[in-house]
Amino acid sequence: IFLFQDLICGGDLFSYLVKDDYLKAIPEREAIFIVFQIMKALHFLHKKLKIVHRDLKLDNILLELPIPGSKIYLCDFGIAKHLGYNNRTNTCVGTLEYSAPEVFKADKSGNKAVQSYDFKCDTWSLGVITHILLSGVSPFYSESKDKILKASRLGQLNFAKPQFSKISLSSKSYIKKLLRVEVTSRMDINDCFDHNWIKLQRKKLEKKYYSVVGDRQSSLPPPLN
Repeated sequence: IFLFQDLICGGDLFSYLVKDDYLKAIPEREAIFIVFQIMKALHFLHKKLKIVHRDLKLDNILLELPIPGSKIYLCDFGIAKHLGYNNRTNTCVGTLEYSAPEVFKADKSGNKAVQSYDFKCDTWSLGVITHILLSGVSPFYSESKDKILKASRLGQLNFAKPQFSKISLSSKSYIKKLLRVEVTSRMDINDCFDHNWIKLQRKKLEKKYYSVVGDRQSSLPPPLN
């Protein structure tokens, strides 16, 4: 058996953001294009394939080249899952810092979520990634696992930090709507495309997206109506 895979030379998004041993924010115009590409990939996974990734994080996003405007790839589908008829799962898996609060709200065994969860665990992770891209700060990070769990379950965001002083109101709104603890009020992947941060720049983002994907355009999901 021979496996042929793309050669991705740009490293992962975490390495791209690390400067002098800490994460550094990137300009909003660069961040939104990365986010838009992740959205495209999630739309394909969620709506076409019915697959939830469950470990979406900086380390699992690869860049074709380590430059602004690069094509990105999602990788590491080791704990991804095809969701069945009721579109839900209940295994406590993923990277805690990026995981939605419902994923690690476990029963007595510690392995199963108290209530099953769905594709919106990925959009929560997208919210964490967007927060980091724009600020260089992870919203719920702590050295303590218990503190991460507590912070994510509270879902409190601090946009008063100086890192957010030059970030648009619409991008902050986008993050807030992804990082809602209450799952029913959290954006799904279709809602992400309808949010003003994306919607008002959609035409420009689509044009750039298809110029980057090149001759693979036909194999990727079409623009949403």
